[in-house]
Amino acid sequence: MISARHFGNFDYIIVGAGTAGCLLANRLSQDPEVEVLLLEAGQADDYLWIHIPVGYLYCIDNPRTDWRFSTSAEPGLNERPYAPLSSRSGSRRLLIHQWHDLHARPEK
Repeated sequence: MISARHFGNFDYIIVGAGTAGCLLANRLSQDPEVEVLLLEAGQADDYLWIHIPVGYLYCIDNPRTDWRFSTSAEPGLNERPYAPLSSRSGSRRLLIHQWHDLHARPEK
């Protein structure tokens, strides 16, 4: 059984502290009358390779930094599963996602 804690009452609950989530939370919290809760899954981003551009090589399919989601076999990918990077450290890795999505497409 999961126990719940009471953290207070909020006008807005934002799930995901990536770029958009942080921007939205910042804008909403500028009103002193508004209570905002920003939730983020995952751990602290203290893994060295997250902060180094070439570090994505050490983050791909690494349970410390990747949720490791994938689809079943996809007809458009020659029956291969599609496994997009699902970062556990926020959307600051958007360029890595775009790189992976571009290179995961089948050749024409």
